[in-house]
Amino acid sequence: MAANETGWRPEEFEICIGGCFGPTFTVRLKEGNLTYESSPGMYALAVIEEIAPDREAWVKFWDELDAVGVWAWESLYDNSDAEGTHWFVHIAKGERFIKSEGENAYPGSYGPESSEAFECFLEALRKLLGGVEFW
Repeated sequence: MAANETGWRPEEFEICIGGCFGPTFTVRLKEGNLTYESSPGMYALAVIEEIAPDREAWVKFWDELDAVGVWAWESLYDNSDAEGTHWFVHIAKGERFIKSEGENAYPGSYGPESSEAFECFLEALRKLLGGVEFW
């Protein structure tokens, strides 16, 4: 996507990562802004924050997603032999769409260790969200 492309906000956006016994992080598009939720564990109350990235932050995010090839990720990465981390990415922007998830596996790594592409994706997301914790 070119940096000068119009329509820099997504139509759909939901990303979640976590596990039953550890922290869980979720961000979703709601009424034009992003709602960020973090919870330290299954029985803990979530911290909820509304975040409104500006155009520049969105454009950088889209460029970084292009760089890691997120639009070509498979729909499922599964290594469910052991309990651990589950993640979900659902983004729609213009003609681009990704719906991908994993259980102890990631694009470029069938687990349980995370891949460089996935780590770059998470770093791009943290930047979009203004530096909040996300896994």
